[in-house]
Amino acid sequence: MGGPEGCAGTFHPRCGQRVVLSEGRTVARRSLADFNCGLVFSATPLEPGRPFLVRIDSKVNTWSGSIEIGATALDPDLMAELPLSATDLTQDTYVMSGGSVLKDGHSLLDLYGTDLDTLQEGDTVGVLLNLQGELEFMVNGESQGVAEPTPPSRLFALIDIYGKCVQVSAVQSQPAVPPVPRPDRLRFHSRSGHLIKMSNGQRTAERRRPLDEFNNGVVLTHRPLLTNELFEIRIEKLVAKWSGSIEVGVTSHNPESLALPATMTNLRSGTIMMSGCGILTNGQGTRREYGHFNLDELREGDTIGIVRKPNNSLHYFINGMDQGVAANDLKGPIWGVIDLYGMTVKVTIVDREREQQNAANQFEEVEEEFESSCDSLVFHRRCGSNAAVINGGRTAHRPNALEDFNNGVVLTSRFLQTGELFEVRLEYMVKKWAGSIEIGVTTHRPQELEFPSTMTNMRSGTWMMTGNGVMHNGTTVLDDYGHNLDRLAVGDRVGVMRLADGTLHFYVNGTDQGVAATGVPDAVYGVIDLYGQASRASVVSRRPTPTAILPSEPPPPSTRPLRFHNVHGKNASISNSGLTASRPRAYGEFNDAIVVTNRPLADGELFEVLIDYTVDRWSGSIEVGVTRIRPEELEFPSTMTDIDHDSWMLSGSSVMQNGATVRNGYRCDLDTIRSGNRIGVVRHQNGNLHFFLNGEDQGIACQNVPSGVYGVIDLYGQCSQVTITSPREGDLEDSVDSIVPGCHSPTKTSSSPILKHQFSSKCSGNLVLRNNNQNAQRNKNSQGHSIVFSAKPLEIDSTFEVTISEESPSSSGCLSVGVTSLDVETAEVVSVSNGLADLTPDTWFIMGSQVRHNHEVCKQLFCPNLQWLVTGDRIGLRLTPENSLRLLINSEDLGEVAENLPRRLYAVYDIFGRTEGLTVVREGAGISETAPRAAPEDSRFLSADWMHDSLEVTSGGGMHTSSTLSSPIAPQPPFDGQMQESVPPPLAFHERHGRNIKLSNSRATAQRIASYNQGVVVGAHPLAPDLLFQFRVDRVNSRWTSSVALGVTSQSPDSLSVPVAALALRKETWVISSDGVFFNGDKIGECGEWGSGAEPQAGQVLGLMVDAKGNMRLFLDHRDVGVLAKNVPPNCFPLIDVYGQCEQVTILEYNSMCVRVPEKEKAEYEGEEKEDSLASLRFIDQSISEDSLLLQSIVLARANTCDYLELCTAFKRQLGLPDGFFAEGSAGVCYCELCELSSDKAEVPGGQPEFWPPRGWCAFELRRRPSAAATTGTWHTAFVQVSASRLRRCLDRGAPLPPGGGRALALAPNIECAADNASHRIFCDFGSNRKFKSQVGFELLVQPGSYQVSGSDFSQRWSTKEKGNLMLTSLLLRLQPLQV
Repeated sequence: MGGPEGCAGTFHPRCGQRVVLSEGRTVARRSLADFNCGLVFSATPLEPGRPFLVRIDSKVNTWSGSIEIGATALDPDLMAELPLSATDLTQDTYVMSGGSVLKDGHSLLDLYGTDLDTLQEGDTVGVLLNLQGELEFMVNGESQGVAEPTPPSRLFALIDIYGKCVQVSAVQSQPAVPPVPRPDRLRFHSRSGHLIKMSNGQRTAERRRPLDEFNNGVVLTHRPLLTNELFEIRIEKLVAKWSGSIEVGVTSHNPESLALPATMTNLRSGTIMMSGCGILTNGQGTRREYGHFNLDELREGDTIGIVRKPNNSLHYFINGMDQGVAANDLKGPIWGVIDLYGMTVKVTIVDREREQQNAANQFEEVEEEFESSCDSLVFHRRCGSNAAVINGGRTAHRPNALEDFNNGVVLTSRFLQTGELFEVRLEYMVKKWAGSIEIGVTTHRPQELEFPSTMTNMRSGTWMMTGNGVMHNGTTVLDDYGHNLDRLAVGDRVGVMRLADGTLHFYVNGTDQGVAATGVPDAVYGVIDLYGQASRASVVSRRPTPTAILPSEPPPPSTRPLRFHNVHGKNASISNSGLTASRPRAYGEFNDAIVVTNRPLADGELFEVLIDYTVDRWSGSIEVGVTRIRPEELEFPSTMTDIDHDSWMLSGSSVMQNGATVRNGYRCDLDTIRSGNRIGVVRHQNGNLHFFLNGEDQGIACQNVPSGVYGVIDLYGQCSQVTITSPREGDLEDSVDSIVPGCHSPTKTSSSPILKHQFSSKCSGNLVLRNNNQNAQRNKNSQGHSIVFSAKPLEIDSTFEVTISEESPSSSGCLSVGVTSLDVETAEVVSVSNGLADLTPDTWFIMGSQVRHNHEVCKQLFCPNLQWLVTGDRIGLRLTPENSLRLLINSEDLGEVAENLPRRLYAVYDIFGRTEGLTVVREGAGISETAPRAAPEDSRFLSADWMHDSLEVTSGGGMHTSSTLSSPIAPQPPFDGQMQESVPPPLAFHERHGRNIKLSNSRATAQRIASYNQGVVVGAHPLAPDLLFQFRVDRVNSRWTSSVALGVTSQSPDSLSVPVAALALRKETWVISSDGVFFNGDKIGECGEWGSGAEPQAGQVLGLMVDAKGNMRLFLDHRDVGVLAKNVPPNCFPLIDVYGQCEQVTILEYNSMCVRVPEKEKAEYEGEEKEDSLASLRFIDQSISEDSLLLQSIVLARANTCDYLELCTAFKRQLGLPDGFFAEGSAGVCYCELCELSSDKAEVPGGQPEFWPPRGWCAFELRRRPSAAATTGTWHTAFVQVSASRLRRCLDRGAPLPPGGGRALALAPNIECAADNASHRIFCDFGSNRKFKSQVGFELLVQPGSYQVSGSDFSQRWSTKEKGNLMLTSLLLRLQPLQV
């Protein structure tokens, strides 16, 4: 079978040093003693159109990895020395390794083709330089697509006989008949819009600078589409800045010769595009409403496809659904077109053919069941089309987790036994999708089941837990069952068990969630659905509880929880609050991933990790041990066994001390353990070092190990991720009574509170410390600031908590809390006159609701005002491992106070005003026994943790305490001039809410923590007539589209079945969103100003009120928008749908128009606090009509600067516009009468129409591009007025929006004629306590000839429909006082 020298289909005589060639250089075999040094080359360069093929003859299981194939421009005869592996070659070397392609050792294509590691003996692989000069790889005769479109013309085939592959044979191909390649996979053409960036082998397109530009993002396919060929893309990324979104279609223009337009709808020939919900042919609308989807409303993850049918009709497919015929008579070649317009930033071509082939191969396999008689419970090999079972049936994963989120159903290989727990551990998750793992049981056999896309679609014999609900045959039977599965993280466990009585129980991390179903038959299979974020899970082996060595004496209480230190090897990454360590590039790097514990291990303390994930690529695996070297002082080597001092490590089965082997053949071999195993290490008091495997002691490894050692993990080789186990996760918890020879059983620690924190004796002279410095009391006759510190610096992850033990309600001012870098132990006794701001060098503290750094205000409205804390309230400070400070009030975490703080900080308190005494809370205690709460904990309207956010005044002028709100409050009658003594109930959301909602801040804040829906929250109490319910949008996420909705419902939240979205409520429910007003899910009207399309932004305030006549009114930023619904019954509950872009909302205090406060003189209020509280009750009356406006000119006293300009500047700041919109150094130009900057008419350059300066307005110059002056120098000046709510959108677009959603924009050379019925915002100047009606507008430049003129002279008006013919030059603001 030999061949002549240089014959095609033979190997080159130059090969790796471990390779032997035979059979006329057609067979190559690598020595079994090594896994590399197996390079072989083709004898001659590749011939165009003729593949070089090899067959895998022999594989072994000794090594990991397998064959790699490639092509190189290097001539084997001229190479000085052959490298160990193919990926080490450079100078135009292309290698297919696994399922990816590398060029010169660097990744070129991540997800290219069939994984070569999965090939078996007899399979063939090859490389082809096709007739077009493109490089392709082949598997079993099938092309995997173009890997490199422009490789060098002279290439040698390259085979790396690597790892498990030990022998290959060259396969002779027909010399003159090249194989007929299938049509290469679709990719994007290299010619594209100038903002386009290609990646992933030109299968992914992304528009650069998405926040600056919205067009110039056209991409076309690299070849014409075939008949019946699906061209489908997936939306990968959206931004919320622009209007409009992706446009998809076809064109007859060849991209090689096409002059690409800014947007494809500008092309006037040979082009059909779908834009929004319509079809445009050659830029003109031909179908106004097409299909069931609007492209502008699609979200990330949605797919859009097009197909030309054999009858030359064009069909669109959205999320796999055929939308019908869009166009007919498409003849000749057509190219697919994508316009990455507006919101759409990134798309990827979907390869359905490959996915369908993978699914077909899976169903065509011979069904080989795992042995059902074995004791271990494993997965069945037959599973969903996107799932695969590996690791001997113990692990299931979704290989293409970043491409698809479903079709990941996996069943057990046998029935579950009665009382048997089927439990899996989550090992890998992706952040791209919403939702997560689902688990349950089914009566369907895996051999016969037609696998659905998700198991909750099954309509018979199936019980599933999804999220925190339970479904039976696709119908929800329990809404709020247990722990939410969507919130699980890597390392968490979830299980299911059927008991003998037919009841079904689910378990989360070993905790029984209770009865989920009854009457479940005995013959059921366990099932998991690797849905959404869950991409890999393994069955947890149920073994008998092992006996483990425990310490002879109980370890002392840890100063902080055991975590990984934030200093680690360069290839390591720490996550999950320091509990998880990983090597992110596990397939590209095998070392430099050492991690160390954050503190030394106590004697007898078990440091144990769970191996979360391993890769089948490298040799060697995890290494575990201890070191005396502090992490901050460790110069991290590539592997821990390179350290030559103070280190003890277990590597494989070898015990090593200071880099040298001291013992071989230890009982535990770390190179053999896989994911799901636990490995631990303990240093005992006698200096012996023991290792543990799955809780079982492996014996003494070393002796005379000193104390004070840190735990060490080296994520080496195959091991890529570990997680520190908690005591309740391991199997050691039941082995407390096990005895070690020579040791005593540990004693249990007392559950009584631990005395851990104290106040420092260095405190202000007007303070008295008592009870072993646990209590700080201010002298009765002292009214000044009283400073007290913690006795020691704060410890990481340990909360220093105090409770208010005594207060004086008659005093003004309040407690301040914070941290300081002052060295308290060496400092003198502190005396300050202005509180904590006077402390040096650095102090971060909360005063009222502000966060301050020394004298500088860092955050406004950070938390509820501390002045409303009462006796018994608790305040805690905690430093995190990330050096940030968090505030806790009544054990509720209110968020991050400051970040990037020094490590040595003392807690500091200013006992001032109402607060007279503080007591340290003992660790382990709840509410201090010395300071009972002032309010009962079972109060109907007030939880024990609620704090006042607003002033409540009784008829006597005093303040209500929490106990005064313990009974229901009747709705208030219309105000008749008499004082109303009742107050509204405290503001809070009901405990019944959407499953993705997390409530905090005494249930006043609702945060959506997953997905984009399931965020409905309802008020805890019904709205009284004329009561304004308001909330603030705290946080938005531009990843999603659409946003918050609000409304009212007559359904009580106690009996409400909370739907996925508010519009799904069908009983007596009114909902307002930017899409309109809805009653029971049906649209009944528009929502006025909000309907202009602008979604609420962070910081915006929304509200609604049902008046005494049953009219529901909408409020935006405290401004009444008007009546949007009528005949709304009284006592409805307010509801909010925290949907889409909106991720968090907080209820604001009741609007003061509903808390009736009698008029009083300031003298009747004693103290500064009363004056401040009175000021906080001011509100802006939204009912002032146009008739009450003062139309006369503003007459303001003028000093060195214009007061009116300063007032408008303050209003501009209140609008919250970024400085980047405005020209640098521009302070504004005032056109008021006092400034005398205007005349009747301005001087107009020759050839331009007249315009009138905006008298009574202030102008703020906007930033323009440097090149704009050259192109707009002859343009005409005009003005336009807009609504304040649309101001930001206009600035984002660079042009004003036409009113009412129309296309025509009205302008005028006189701003008084340029109004578009814009609504007015009320502005309150709290410095002068005056209120103003505000107007907003723009000065702009208009391109000559692009507008139509009507009217004449002073009343002249312009109208334009064209785009790109306007340029904003200045923002205009006007304020007119209101008559009060």
